[in-house]
Order: sequence, then C-alpha cells, then structure tokens
Amino acid sequence: MSRPFCYQCYRASTACICGLIPTINNKTHITLLQHPTEATHSKGTAIIAQLYLENITTFVAEDFSQHTSLNKLLQQHNKSTAIVYPDHAASSLSDFNESQQKPVSNLIFIDATWRKAKKIWLTSPNLQQLPCIKLNINKASNYRIRKATDPGHLSTIEAMHHCLQHLEPASRGYDKLLFVFNKMIDFQIQKMGEDTYQNNHSPKD
Repeated sequence: MSRPFCYQCYRASTACICGLIPTINNKTHITLLQHPTEATHSKGTAIIAQLYLENITTFVAEDFSQHTSLNKLLQQHNKSTAIVYPDHAASSLSDFNESQQKPVSNLIFIDATWRKAKKIWLTSPNLQQLPCIKLNINKASNYRIRKATDPGHLSTIEAMHHCLQHLEPASRGYDKLLFVFNKMIDFQIQKMGEDTYQNNHSPKD
C-alpha cells in the first residue's frame, strides 16, 4: 500500500510543508527558472518559495533562450531585472544596488544542480544579457541533505532569503522561509536516520 502523498509540495503527507506559515507579499518579483529534474524533487527547496511567496513566477525548461513567456516578462521588467548567478562579470548585491538608477523589480534565480544551472546559463543568451549578481556569503549553507560543490554555495531558498532581505530591509517576514527550510531539512535527516546521515556526510580519508 502506498503511503499518503501531498501533490502540492511533492512530499509524503507526514513531511508536508504546506500551511506552516502565512504567505508573504514580496515586493520584488521572483522569477524561478527551474530545471525539469528539480520540479518534483523531494529534497528541492524552491517549492518553499512557490508556496509562500505571493509574487513569484516559475518556468520549467532546460533551455530558456526562446522561452516566449520568459522573454515577455523580461520586456515587462525592462531595465529593472537582474539574475543571481556567479558569472565572472557579476557584481555583489550591495554594489549592484548602488549602481542602479532604478531599483530591481524582477530577480531571476536558476533552480538546478550547479552543473545543470551552468548549462542553462550557457544555452540561454537572453539571460547572459542581463545584469548579474553574485552572493558573497561567508557562512556555510544549512542544506545538509544535498552536497554543495563549494562551502559558499546556498540552496535556492537560502539565496532568495538573502536577496529579499537585502532588497526589502523593512520587511520582517522572510526569516519564516528559513523556518520552513530548516523544518524540511530536520525531517529528511530524521527520516534517513542520524547514523546514516553522519556516515554519508562525514569527511572521507
């Protein structure tokens, strides 16, 4: 017999994260470019943003170069869109803010593994034409159930939280996103079993 499943957050009913916090009315529009393999991934974090941010649009594809809906959205936010991606020409978030005459109204995130995110970036010239933001984070991610290629790499929801707090400092609701994120992480570790988790994530000789 199959166990009860939530088809909104793509998790077992016992791990459902729907309804944990109220929705948040973010002023900065979030555009999420999601690789198909992340769309229903049980360890994915973008679903937290999709559930709780009111001002978000998600597009699922592997190549966004000719994506009609995305390109239309970019036209609507002309000169006020930026993408969060560590390109060599990217600016830090604070430097980018200071250099802009018009505040960012649309912020783009790529939700994929680093290898697949790089492929999306390289195959989508329309994204490469946008101002690019890199995150200079000194602390390690709490995304303990998926391995990062670099200590400074964050999960999608952690990156969104960092940017939204910076762009909208008067808002007090964004820490709630991390509350759901940490609940999700803790449940996954409990499900795996602490011993299994420690064995899989301890340093190897």
